[in-house]
Amino acid sequence: MFDYHHIVHNKTEYQAMPKPFYFLFALSIILVTCHANTSTSPCAPSNCGNLFISYPFWMQSNTSTDGEVCGYSDFGLECYENKAIMTMPSNRYYVTDINYNDSSITLVDIDVVDQPCPRARHNVSLQNLPSFSLSQLDLPLSFYFNCSFQPSSVQQIECMTSGRNQSYVFTSGDEDDSAYGGDLRRQCQDHVVAIVKQDEIENGDLLNGFGGAMQKGFVLDWNRAGNCAECEQSGGNCRFNTTSKQSSCICNDDRIGSKTCKKEVSHTREMYFPDWIYNRLEQGGDLRTGGVTGTEENEIVRRMTVVGLWCVQTFPKDRPTMTRVIDMLEGNVNSLEMPPKPVLSSPTRSVQSTTGSSQFG
Repeated sequence: MFDYHHIVHNKTEYQAMPKPFYFLFALSIILVTCHANTSTSPCAPSNCGNLFISYPFWMQSNTSTDGEVCGYSDFGLECYENKAIMTMPSNRYYVTDINYNDSSITLVDIDVVDQPCPRARHNVSLQNLPSFSLSQLDLPLSFYFNCSFQPSSVQQIECMTSGRNQSYVFTSGDEDDSAYGGDLRRQCQDHVVAIVKQDEIENGDLLNGFGGAMQKGFVLDWNRAGNCAECEQSGGNCRFNTTSKQSSCICNDDRIGSKTCKKEVSHTREMYFPDWIYNRLEQGGDLRTGGVTGTEENEIVRRMTVVGLWCVQTFPKDRPTMTRVIDMLEGNVNSLEMPPKPVLSSPTRSVQSTTGSSQFG
């Protein structure tokens, strides 16, 4: 978006502004910004099935052509057949709930969905995902598959019997406190740690409860991304470029800051250029400056300037469509309606929803 808030000049310099600069200003903001209201805002929430998806999460389908997304770098979600999917280093997971109040997300291993005897095939890995951590609601389970060693004091998982080999499940760590922990690691073909929610295992009955618990998934908490802290504290949302791997800050008035939305206060006679233009129109509507002498030229300048002011409205929904822009440029200058005066910041946006859930819960 054209960042008009950063274009400032000394008032005295405006008095001799040449005609070409008027045309350059008007054409730039018309062509660059007037399409914004027909485009989806990068921070606009979306839905995948019944799941409400909002910042810091983002839909991969909403990634702009230049790789810009509004959200944390590793929080991109895919929507497939109305089911949200999150890809992690170890596996892919359905997202069944996002709680924006608690900063938590519920994930279900795609491999175990609708399996009568679900087998965990991947360890849950949070490696390279510093913003995520296991929730206190979680319970890690240790699975040992196809074991030739068969401890007599431990009951096997009946649905996973393979010939003479057996499989076992423990609350993670419990097997290490026994005399056979080392034998399990040496004489079992596979060891996988899966995560479930504690309250889905009734009375500690792992053998009968692990299958249903795995179908319900597990919970991850997320923390504020370190490189987004300054931006969010200033009221903005973090923007990430998937190509350059760089972050920036999207402010409520659609300005883009490098790290923050805070504005530096100037004690000079400088003012914002759209404000100066608007004030000049209000004071008589004559935009004649150096190089603009004829009435027809002045009307062209006025028409393009009014259209340009419509295009830099703070809220994208207030900006005209390109069809409307063409109509205004071709119409009578006296029939043009003056837009609201541009503001330097927008009101705080209300939160549409604090939690999202899907059909998997």
